[in-house]
Amino acid sequence: ISRDAEQRQKFSEKIIVLLLTVDAIQGVDTMVRAAKRSMVDELEAMLDVVDPQQPGKSLSMRRRTFDMPSGAIQK
Repeated sequence: ISRDAEQRQKFSEKIIVLLLTVDAIQGVDTMVRAAKRSMVDELEAMLDVVDPQQPGKSLSMRRRTFDMPSGAIQK
């Protein structure tokens, strides 16, 4: 996967789908929230390995931003 850009892209997309799926999990129980946070941390770590972010980004800015088609989000 380290040499094949197409495979890295597919793997990144699968991780993003998993992140969105985990984000959709609802629950007020602390165990649910802790498990959700743990899964998000693991998936973000995997995504950082497959698709590293630019150096110099603030550590406080943990969330990634994704390219969206213009007009996809309406206010």
